[in-house]
Amino acid sequence: MLLSNSLVPAVVLLNKLPPIMMMKNLHPFVESFPLIMTTRGGGAAAAVAAFDMSLESQNVGVLSSYGVVTALIMNSALRLYTSNKLTYKKDKGNNNNLNNTISILFSFFISLCIMSGAFTAVAFQLLSIYSRTSLGHNNIVGYQNFRQATAKYRIFGFHSFLVSLVSFVISFLLSYTEEIKKYHKDNTIIGRVLLYSSVLLALLGVHHIHAITKLATQFV
Repeated sequence: MLLSNSLVPAVVLLNKLPPIMMMKNLHPFVESFPLIMTTRGGGAAAAVAAFDMSLESQNVGVLSSYGVVTALIMNSALRLYTSNKLTYKKDKGNNNNLNNTISILFSFFISLCIMSGAFTAVAFQLLSIYSRTSLGHNNIVGYQNFRQATAKYRIFGFHSFLVSLVSFVISFLLSYTEEIKKYHKDNTIIGRVLLYSSVLLALLGVHHIHAITKLATQFV
């Protein structure tokens, strides 16, 4: 109402001008009108006006992809856990002590993989569900507040995802030591070559994954 009253003298003055002159004098006010409305409407109106629904929907889809990849890792980890041949033996001896150590480490890392993977999958699915619910209800302000408040959970979920991935690789290498024992009977170096090459490939993969995440932190 205050804005309308302030425009009355301007409208009366513009009515006395020729049409061409009136358009020239009206043009600057038309350009500044959205800025006036944004200022009077507050920060919420500005945030809603600058909101890109398609872009935010794509960001929510990225959250779901973490859950899908983590579910695949967990499935592989559970199959590895049920099919491994590592056993804990009470008899003392150098070989038994080494086998027992490998068995304990395998149990630790496979459980770490499954638990961290379960948290990652559930956390990212919840974030995705609630974000899509806000977007579906056109609750833009609520979605932006929820996204800002849950930033720490996205960071922790990403770290949990990396823990699950690394733990799975270590668990696989530990279980692989039992698989290559069949080559020891022939006194060949095939078993050691397979084990060392697998460890080397795992370290190489970890190195490149770390490089990718570092580049993403720098440029994305």
